[in-house]
Amino acid sequence: MIATFVLPGALRPLAEGQDRVRVYPQRATAEGALRALWTSYPDLRLRIVDEQGRLRPHVNVFVAGESVRYTGGLDTAIADGVEIAIIPAVSGGRGAAPATSMVHGSGRVQVPWLSPRPRRR
Repeated sequence: MIATFVLPGALRPLAEGQDRVRVYPQRATAEGALRALWTSYPDLRLRIVDEQGRLRPHVNVFVAGESVRYTGGLDTAIADGVEIAIIPAVSGGRGAAPATSMVHGSGRVQVPWLSPRPRRR
């Protein structure tokens, strides 16, 4: 059985700079594939799972485009030749509108980063 991991930029230095890593899992599950990955690149383990072996909250694992969070966790079955993507969750951003937002005569609140930009002539 063969599985190919697609690694995000943040994990590539721990896998010799590779963006894709081919593994040969002994078990046909997401966990089996991850264990094969960690055999070659052990430093990746604690970036993906915690000390108890649970998937970290801000790491998403997709087997053939489906999140393992909804398909059986790390026990998700995998097929030969499957592509497994490890994707960090993206959060944060600019935050909520400040309490001092400008209120115009129309009663609408103008949030500067959501408001349309004036047209240039």
